[in-house]
Amino acid sequence: MNDQLDTSQPDTKTPGASLRLFVYGTLKRGCWNHDRFCRGVLDVQEAVVRGRLYEMPSGTPVLEVPEADVLAHGTGDPLVDVATQARSAGHLASYLEPMPESATAGD
Repeated sequence: MNDQLDTSQPDTKTPGASLRLFVYGTLKRGCWNHDRFCRGVLDVQEAVVRGRLYEMPSGTPVLEVPEADVLAHGTGDPLVDVATQARSAGHLASYLEPMPESATAGD
């Protein structure tokens, strides 16, 4: 049984289902695992993450993210992860929206 996610074609069964994923190390473009796991990617953008990056004795990069910065944990089901990500994005949007001018300090 092949349990790898087929990324060669976009998900046409679930319109609008798109998982945003931060990758680093061997998954980045030009690195040896990119084609294997990131083939078929729809968009690539630069990103920043807070944490500690170090290299294992095998040469594999590891990113340690502070627990307080983890918004959700992934599962083996991409559709569940897309739904979780959408809920998290909606929840975060209310914190990131600018305050109305009438609610700013100094009024």
